[in-house]
Amino acid sequence: MSHALRLFDIHKRYRVGLGSCRATVDALRGVTLHVRRGEVVVVTGRSGSGKSTLLMCAAGLLRPDRGRVHWFGERASPAGRPPGVLYRSVPSHYGCMTVAESLAHAALRRDATPTDAALRLALERVGLNAAASVRLSRLTASELRRLALAEVALLPPRLALLDDIADDADPASGRDIPEVIAWLAGRGVTVVVSAAHARTLAAVASRVLALDEGRLRALAAPLPRALELTVDHAPRVASRLSRHRPARSAGPRTVRVALGGASAEDVLSECRRLGIAVHGSRVVLVGSLSRTRVAEERSPVR
Repeated sequence: MSHALRLFDIHKRYRVGLGSCRATVDALRGVTLHVRRGEVVVVTGRSGSGKSTLLMCAAGLLRPDRGRVHWFGERASPAGRPPGVLYRSVPSHYGCMTVAESLAHAALRRDATPTDAALRLALERVGLNAAASVRLSRLTASELRRLALAEVALLPPRLALLDDIADDADPASGRDIPEVIAWLAGRGVTVVVSAAHARTLAAVASRVLALDEGRLRALAAPLPRALELTVDHAPRVASRLSRHRPARSAGPRTVRVALGGASAEDVLSECRRLGIAVHGSRVVLVGSLSRTRVAEERSPVR
């Protein structure tokens, strides 16, 4: 099985206080987590439960006191994490920057120079296109979270570690953030995201985990996902695909393919190999949420 991230028995302890008032805090107590490529894993927990510590260890920004971190089957090298691993939280740029300037600056730090059109599209995805000229000092906490997600959508990495991105209190964030995370997953990006509550992201999560007293536990069973394809002659396409993975026709031009441990990009690549023209695709949850639309990709596959 192909994994994007594997954590083995991660321990992290902080020492706090001064002089005789010193104390130790065990933020992580033997966390083991294996994340398959293309998964969306949500880690929940109260404030101070260690969610940020976990994601920063997973990103290579913090060195665990004990344990190992593997990315894409490789251990951490002296040079640090491999390319394609991105950690994002609320932007910490200068407050005098505008939203568009901050987004362009984030791209420059990744050695990329995006076009104005690409910047606009990234801001539109998170609902901030009308705030492009607004300075960061005037943004709300929710808007800063969406800006952090726009940085990820602008240049999608292989593995995105998103710390405290979701915010239940803002209705706009409650709509935009799950849609963008699902869009990233539809492009084959593996996502691990922390949130105080699972409600906002449960519909797009393949797993929801709770971090409590430094240990992870499953909060919900994996939600089965499928890739819904818009094609010509769906019954014929479903018959061809079913030789390789579970697939069925869901209409004259719609085929649903079970993802399992595969990513959406894996299925689309297989369609290209088989010569199947895909006019659009979206990731959906099956079962009781089978009609929930969580992502959409309109690029034809030739």
